[in-house]
Amino acid sequence: MNLVDYHTHPYSHGEIDLYTVYSKEYLSKFIRKADEREIKYLGFSDHDYLLIDLNINKLKQIINTIPFNISIGLEFDFYPGKEEEIRQVIEQYSLDYAIGSVHHIKEWAFDHPDYIDHYKDKDIDNLYTEYFQLVQQAACSGLFDIIGHIDLIKVFGYRPSKIDILVLIEPVLTEIKKQGMAIEVNTNGLNKPVAEMYPSLPILKKAIEYDIPITFGSDAHSPEQTGAGIKEAACLAGNLGLKKVAIFKERTMKLIDL
Repeated sequence: MNLVDYHTHPYSHGEIDLYTVYSKEYLSKFIRKADEREIKYLGFSDHDYLLIDLNINKLKQIINTIPFNISIGLEFDFYPGKEEEIRQVIEQYSLDYAIGSVHHIKEWAFDHPDYIDHYKDKDIDNLYTEYFQLVQQAACSGLFDIIGHIDLIKVFGYRPSKIDILVLIEPVLTEIKKQGMAIEVNTNGLNKPVAEMYPSLPILKKAIEYDIPITFGSDAHSPEQTGAGIKEAACLAGNLGLKKVAIFKERTMKLIDL
């Protein structure tokens, strides 16, 4: 199988010494773990809010010395009004791919465990509606190559009671298809309270029916997490009918046999 992991964070959330993580020695740990888990295509995609520290050009120089299929991206935390800033960053750094993710609803970092109590004051149906509207706006921007963990709102296990998720996701998938983007199967949800990958199987099945390109990501924030669950997720997607997987280089998507 052509296993792909395009969602990894060597710099994690910025808590590790930058000079340590952006070194050939440290990055090679990710690559060795990827190779151990039979990953053929690896991507480094640190968070855009860490760009004040990151040296993307140095990262490119390092990976050019490593004999592995590596692409360089960034994961952007999308919110309305940030589009021009994102566009400038993508152009400045000549990325291989850009992941668009929604982590905030207004000022609330809804996936952060420190703020889980905020769910108690929310109408979950309305919350899901607002979240997927934001994901649709991210897709409409045309800025991204991949939409990250498309149903992240389920992270703590809260589910809508009156709204069908597939009804909410349909306009989002339609826009992603229109824009020629991919979505990722992100295995990190298996490590969260929801204990389920992103997206859920019904959403993944619908995306495959829509013929939307699919790629994969572990959301690894350490070398040990690289490629975790990817083979199992790829087998599951294959059983749902996925034949091709999306890889990226210089903002160009290529579909290869899964």
